[in-house]
Formats: sequence, C-alpha cells, structure tokens
Amino acid sequence: MKHKGYMLLLVCPLLTGARDPFLPVEDRCQTTQLTQWRYGGGTGHPALWLALIQDHTGQWRRVRRNDVLPGGWRIRQLTAETLTLEANAGCEPVRWVWLRKGSQHDAKDKSATSAAAVAGRGDEKRTPGVAGG
Repeated sequence: MKHKGYMLLLVCPLLTGARDPFLPVEDRCQTTQLTQWRYGGGTGHPALWLALIQDHTGQWRRVRRNDVLPGGWRIRQLTAETLTLEANAGCEPVRWVWLRKGSQHDAKDKSATSAAAVAGRGDEKRTPGVAGG
C-alpha cells in the first residue's frame, strides 16, 4: 500500500502538464510596462498634488498620491520632479522612481555659448565689410 502512494506521487506531476518554455513568463506586477511609462510633471501644493503620467499605450492620466496603477503599484510620493511608486508584496523591485522628462524641444533650449559655437566657426577669420569673407 505504501508503494502505491509513492507511485501516485510520481505520476501526479505528469498529469498536470508542463509549462510551455516558449511562452513568456507572466508579469503579474507589470514591471515591463512601467519602463514605457513617462512622468510629465506635477502641480499643486503639498496637501493636494496632481501629476500627469503617460502610460504604455500613450494615454495621459491625472493621478494623486495613494492612487493605484495597474499591477498594484501605489503612488507614494509626488514632487514637481519625481514620482515614487511602491509595489505590492512579492513584486520586484519594491520601489520605482520616475524623474520628470522634458519635451522633445528641450534640446533647442541651449545656453548662449553653445549656440554661438554651433552658429559660427571659430577658426575662420572674417574681414569687416566683405561678404562671405
């Protein structure tokens, strides 16, 4: 009787079926999607702070402190420059921080010295009053 119990224990894993090794592992915390999100910035005062975030589909959302995002991520801290998320138990990493990213036109906002370096070439001599020279 004892041997039949051991045989049954050996056969049970075969009956459950194996996981398909070619399917991606389930991401129940949706950590991979968080890398595609973007923090647009926040406004308000410490008691009531409002932030704008763009999700992985490109849709903008208004969020506040203690709101819950998909995957169970809770917004713990909001400032004008950072947004800090905290994960559910069992999720890695435990904390996720987004920094505010500028718009695509931030590259145009350069200092005067870098703009002058791009506009004129320092190795050319210029003659006053002569065009092109």
